[in-house]
Amino acid sequence: MSAGALDDYGTFLLGPGSRIGFDTVGALRCGQDLLLGHWGCCRLPYGSTGAPCWARRGQRAHLNLLENLAPFAALVMVAQAIDVHSANTVLGATLFFWARVAHALVFIMGVPLLRTLAFLTGWVGASLIFIQIIISVM
Repeated sequence: MSAGALDDYGTFLLGPGSRIGFDTVGALRCGQDLLLGHWGCCRLPYGSTGAPCWARRGQRAHLNLLENLAPFAALVMVAQAIDVHSANTVLGATLFFWARVAHALVFIMGVPLLRTLAFLTGWVGASLIFIQIIISVM
């Protein structure tokens, strides 16, 4: 697609007044980022560029797991320390584990909405453990 065709496409999507105040190509890119969550950008936080997109998404999934594993591990250790064992804590740990596996796979494949659902499922699993800790303390 040529630059002129992309500009005409942006004008079509955004209306005739889209040329005033901002670049239509930038607006299209911004719209893609809003809808798809930077999937087209395919970048690493520290700017490495040699790897294919799926490998970069895998690295970002790994970094996301590292950010979420510490709070989950803290919850599990607190639950173990205060002797909280129930079906909900087992369910929470199982949900977290499988949701994070699904999150990594979906992230690497590049499916944005399923990635969010997998992330939220893992968050629900950690929340189940947190709720059981709060209930046992009260």
